[in-house]
Amino acid sequence: MKHSDKSFFFFRSISFSIVILLFCLTGFQLQAQINASQGVPSYTNYVVGGNSLAGQQVWNVNQNKDDFLFVGTSSGLQKFDGKNWKLLASPSTEFNTNVRSTLLASDNTFYYGSLGDFGIVTSDSTGKTIEKSLLDGFPSDFIFNDIWSIRESKGKIYFQAREAIFIYTPATADQSGNLKIWKPDTEFMYGFSLNGEYYAHQMNLGLFKEKAGVLELIRGSEFLGKDRVQVLLPYEEGEFIVGAFSGGLFRYDGDTFSPFSTEIDPYLKDGTLYKALPLPDSTYAISALGYGFFIIDRKGAIKAHFNTKNSIPDQSVYAFHLDNTNNLWVGTNSGLSKIEIFSPLTRFDSDTYEIGNALSLSAFDNTLYIGTSTSVLYIDKSDGIVKEVDGTPNTQVFDLYADTNGILSTGVGVYEIRGDQAKIIPQTESFQTLKLLVSKMHPGYVFISGNFGIQVFRRELGSNGKYQYEDIGPIIGVSRAVYSLAENEEGELWGGTQAGILYRISLPKTASGKLDIPNSRVQEFSENDGIRGLSGLAEGPIEGKVYTSGIDGFYFFNTSTQSFERDPLFSFSDEVADINLDTYGLGVGETGNVYLDFKGEKRYAIKQPEGGFILETYPVNLITASGVASGYTEPNGVIWIGTDEGLIRIDPNKQYKTDYPVPLFFTAISGAEEALPISEFLDGKSPEIPFQGNQISFDYAAPFFVRENKIQFQSYLEGYDEDWEEWNDKVTREFSNLPYGDYTFRIRAKNTFNTESEEIAYSFTILPPWYATWWAFIIYFLGFALLVYGLVKIQTNRVLAREKEKNREKELAHAREIEKAYEELKATQTQLVHSEKMASLGELTAGIAHEIQNPLNFVNNFSEVSEELIDEMHE
Repeated sequence: MKHSDKSFFFFRSISFSIVILLFCLTGFQLQAQINASQGVPSYTNYVVGGNSLAGQQVWNVNQNKDDFLFVGTSSGLQKFDGKNWKLLASPSTEFNTNVRSTLLASDNTFYYGSLGDFGIVTSDSTGKTIEKSLLDGFPSDFIFNDIWSIRESKGKIYFQAREAIFIYTPATADQSGNLKIWKPDTEFMYGFSLNGEYYAHQMNLGLFKEKAGVLELIRGSEFLGKDRVQVLLPYEEGEFIVGAFSGGLFRYDGDTFSPFSTEIDPYLKDGTLYKALPLPDSTYAISALGYGFFIIDRKGAIKAHFNTKNSIPDQSVYAFHLDNTNNLWVGTNSGLSKIEIFSPLTRFDSDTYEIGNALSLSAFDNTLYIGTSTSVLYIDKSDGIVKEVDGTPNTQVFDLYADTNGILSTGVGVYEIRGDQAKIIPQTESFQTLKLLVSKMHPGYVFISGNFGIQVFRRELGSNGKYQYEDIGPIIGVSRAVYSLAENEEGELWGGTQAGILYRISLPKTASGKLDIPNSRVQEFSENDGIRGLSGLAEGPIEGKVYTSGIDGFYFFNTSTQSFERDPLFSFSDEVADINLDTYGLGVGETGNVYLDFKGEKRYAIKQPEGGFILETYPVNLITASGVASGYTEPNGVIWIGTDEGLIRIDPNKQYKTDYPVPLFFTAISGAEEALPISEFLDGKSPEIPFQGNQISFDYAAPFFVRENKIQFQSYLEGYDEDWEEWNDKVTREFSNLPYGDYTFRIRAKNTFNTESEEIAYSFTILPPWYATWWAFIIYFLGFALLVYGLVKIQTNRVLAREKEKNREKELAHAREIEKAYEELKATQTQLVHSEKMASLGELTAGIAHEIQNPLNFVNNFSEVSEELIDEMHE
């Protein structure tokens, strides 16, 4: 956490710090107000066609049924979607020419009129906006120049040129469209439509009204024939206001014409009346060439004057258009402006002094005082002009406080301002003050802070009505620069730093009831005490408590538990702020209402009579500035705010609609080589995109013209993205080399009021590559089948060959066995023969042996008997 980067009141932003806004909303009270007569509504100036300076003469401004803006210029018809401009090509010439008129008819057909041509603005199947001429088949020998006006009356469209009025009857289910021509007696100058009736002016003749298909001169209008009639405005029932280029305005009561006196008559006498537009609050916008334009009421009083000093880029105004959000578009000789004339927000500036980002605001005696980076300014209550307070040094003024006798101002010392004069308070000269607090809990004490810490003064009101100040000394233990001061209902003083440190200061008292400043007890709090990303802001009291902020929301100090607790109501977001990028600050106003800013989302908490708060978004959702430095609320509820966009004023008592629907359209969908049809031309089918080098891009727009630069988009490609992307301001998204399959691109938008559009979608299919098509799979199947068949065949042959070999080997082995058996048999036979021979010999031998054995046995036996006889004889 880079504490040195913290802002004055600890709001975080990307490019610079945002300072806390101290304002509140109160109920309406009948009191005097700060003079706001010099304020002007918010406005935006445009370079038509983007960066090109060509075609800056703006003759006409209008919107079609889809709310796209069309601007007729000297170089053609330009279409604006809030982000981009596109010049439409002329269908009848090779070059673009003046487009002086357009019309959105009751059947939502959009018509254009240019030099020598008129027709319809429509779209082709790809969403491209094109002009389509209605003069196809029309005799080419009839020449006319500019179409100056297009009006609708009784189902017919009137295209008015100087040379003719072309009456077009649109086609119906029963008949085709047709074109009729009125030729003038002199010259047609302008055509008008009022209460369903058509009027046309002819030079040297007067004003005519269509009746039964012909033009009839309005009796008594002959005097208008001297100069071209430029405007025709509704007045009372059956009446109108008419004005020519010179001579002023006239009221027609249905019978006679009479002068209509206004406060702009001196401007009109110079022959400058050009355009006018009735506004919904019963006023008129009227342009006077060379003088800008005026808003006048029906009594002719000037309500506002717009010129190059306060808004528009050129003093000559040629066109008006009130859009569907009640913004006034103003076409001039050198550009286009949008003025939020009905917004409760107005802006204040000075030709003499630099207001810049007003660092502080306060008011006294119906005079608004403005602390700037160099001085103190004020809005004079007598004329509403910004002037400078005399006597203040050239330094930044971070705090102004409405005191009993005037305004107290910080700076090099502390100054007391009365009227337009400032005087330094003695003994404060040596302090470069950033913040001051006149204590309500300790009457008679004033605390000032800066790089020196916190210094304490005691004051008493003298008999002369002036305060006498006494320097009591510093609060020991406050070692850092203190940028915010607050006190709670217990009388504790809190100081906030830019280092993410808060000081809690207990102020003991002496026996006499005075503050014992030298013995003050100082306690430090940091983000280690339970608040992640502690801002260091000290704000309060809010219902008696001191508040601060962190990246998780807003916290108050509970003196019962001696700890900070997250406020569940004020912490309206569940998101976590980025400590380096996001805002997270709050401020309390004089009546107790609380301003909240978290990650750029703004809320205000309105204090309820029975206690507690309710959160609202209006009117703080009108604030588009990134930097909010200061604020002040008048008793009647009017809010003054110092921002990086200058000093603004918001009147919440003024009715203002913010819940407009947000339109959203695809403007183009393109493949790699060609544009694709938009959904309306697909009949429910999805376009198919070849796989090879596939690419698809989506262009989209939300033609909503209240701070259109704040429009955000969020998209999601179903089938590819895992979730919706983050909100961003890109108006195109492109994809390439997508896997084959079915996709649906979804897009939604939200405006500056965080109103979301309805989601729109576009489905498409990326075709599979040739190797993933059905016929490829059939080939793969057949090939696989053949492969399997071949493998089976080969394997079968191998098995058969193997078996055949085995059988052959078996046969050979069997043959060898037979041969062996044969040899063995043969050997056996031989052996048998030999055995038989030997057996026969044996038998013969045995017979012989037997024959021999018998005598031998006799001899043997006889010998044994002889031995025994001999033995017996010896005995």
